[in-house]
Amino acid sequence: MEDRHPAIEFVTDGRFYVPSGRTEGEFIVVFGSLVSGPKGPAPGTFITPFIADVMRANHGDSTVFEARLDFPLEDEPEPREGPSVLLYGASLEEVPAGSRVTSRSAG
Repeated sequence: MEDRHPAIEFVTDGRFYVPSGRTEGEFIVVFGSLVSGPKGPAPGTFITPFIADVMRANHGDSTVFEARLDFPLEDEPEPREGPSVLLYGASLEEVPAGSRVTSRSAG
């Protein structure tokens, strides 16, 4: 994956969303603070895909996931502040509050 955005660093705050229905078990969404990275989506999109290193706050273990930085849309039915991170194949136990999600360097 070509690196077309600034390095992403995101710290989780314990809030999350686990989908149900047809996407159950495919991904989780974690909320928190964007420390560094793009300030908004690239033109024509509302997400920034990346490969994420997740450093667990409570163990220091690191796991790699396919991810995307998801920015809120202006017309969302339930407005939210700031971006969230969607992690494919992750479980809540792997991403406790205070975990650091960073983009892997290309190359």
